[in-house]
Amino acid sequence: MKGCTCAQVPDGYWCPTCLPYARLAGLVLGVQERQEGPRVPRQGQGMGPQATALLEAPRSLPDALPRYRSKTEARFVQEIAEPRKRAGEIAMYAYEAITLKLAPAVRFTADFLCMVRDEPLPVLAEIKGAYTREDAWQKLKIAAAMYPMFRFELWTYKDKQWTCKQIPNY
Repeated sequence: MKGCTCAQVPDGYWCPTCLPYARLAGLVLGVQERQEGPRVPRQGQGMGPQATALLEAPRSLPDALPRYRSKTEARFVQEIAEPRKRAGEIAMYAYEAITLKLAPAVRFTADFLCMVRDEPLPVLAEIKGAYTREDAWQKLKIAAAMYPMFRFELWTYKDKQWTCKQIPNY
């Protein structure tokens, strides 16, 4: 292989995402490439079956990593967002798609951006477990006050039950 094909990089070069996996698979060794092709160690040469499987399909490795930062966010997708999308209530949703600037060194990244059908404003949903820290609650209220072009919702999961609270735009 003469380089990465998943990004816009010149021929013979690797993008920062694929380079570690290419090195792991033996496609890149320092500055020079091997002439006889990629080196894939055999299972008995100090590599377990899991590492061998990674070497056989290095591009599938990022898919194996967790998609959401918390189990509660993954549960929200499974129990709330996906069923509402299948029912046609939600046109689309995106995870951590928007970051809002609240102050010079303060940012708020909403967990989900949801485009709800028959709703003029996009919804920014913040997902929390049973306990919400005070600073997160304050950031959410400030963001709602500063950005009236969004509708803000706080979804909490407590005692195996979801509750949704609309955050008013003061």
